[in-house]
Amino acid sequence: MSGVFGQRLARIPRHMLAGAVAALATAALHLAIVTFSRDVLGRFSWSWFARDVVWMVPAGYLTVFAAVSFPLGVVAALLPRGISPRFTAWLWGTLMTFSVLILFPRIHSLAWLVVALALGYQLSRIAAKNPEALVRVTVLGGAALAVGFVALISAFEGRRALVMRRAMDRRPPATANAPNIVLLVWDTARAMSFRLYGYHRETTPFLDSLARKSVVFDLALSTAPWTLPSHAGMLTGQYASAQSGDWNSPIDGAHRTLAEELQTKGYATAAFVSNWLAAGYSAGFHRGFVEYKDTKRTMSEVVLNTTLTQSASLLHAYR
Repeated sequence: MSGVFGQRLARIPRHMLAGAVAALATAALHLAIVTFSRDVLGRFSWSWFARDVVWMVPAGYLTVFAAVSFPLGVVAALLPRGISPRFTAWLWGTLMTFSVLILFPRIHSLAWLVVALALGYQLSRIAAKNPEALVRVTVLGGAALAVGFVALISAFEGRRALVMRRAMDRRPPATANAPNIVLLVWDTARAMSFRLYGYHRETTPFLDSLARKSVVFDLALSTAPWTLPSHAGMLTGQYASAQSGDWNSPIDGAHRTLAEELQTKGYATAAFVSNWLAAGYSAGFHRGFVEYKDTKRTMSEVVLNTTLTQSASLLHAYR
């Protein structure tokens, strides 16, 4: 009796292994497509171009697919005959295909779901004919993907640390008594909502107290009505018409940034960004910063780094 029970429990890790291999394969296809679109086709996009996607995308798919594979393994352990290889192949084939297809949002995700269901069905037919071959491909492919991602992420993080160290080593000696500089940008906050600019409610008590002992500019105008070009103006001193940052392009290297200038004076520069979408690394603002942190390394951020958790149709249905 205990032997039968142990055999049933062993179905859980087997299903989780299948889910993990499917997650890594999906992540590899995902990253290959967005990298090809960016580096070969030259298509600038706000999606999937943060630096940390190299490890967040596989981690995201592993997490999301585990939420499917673990309950599936439990059900398989409860059923006397478990779950057939054909159904397993259909499920993961559909989920993998759908995850990749919705990278192309010009076609509605529900239409892609129909295509994914059909392709998953075809994969299940192949699996039913030769289940042993499917197991071998899953094991060997999973091992290769795992090794590949470990090597890729290690190289990425190692290069990042090396670039930071070199940037610090290349700095000239700082000027004696050079002041520390903090530029705090409160994006989308309007002057008309600040008490120090005449608003009748006490919305900004700390800034009010700071303003009483500081220089306050009564007429400070943004160079543009949205984040990327206005930040480019702050960092380069140029009007929006003089630099390239726009909806479809990052800022170029035509103008030296404030961070680059400070680096030549011996400053150790760092930026911490909460708006990775319009002010992230891919926007070009990283130039001159030794450290540029534009991604929150949290579990919630990891989970959001899959197409499934960012699909508009699925999010609307969830809401």
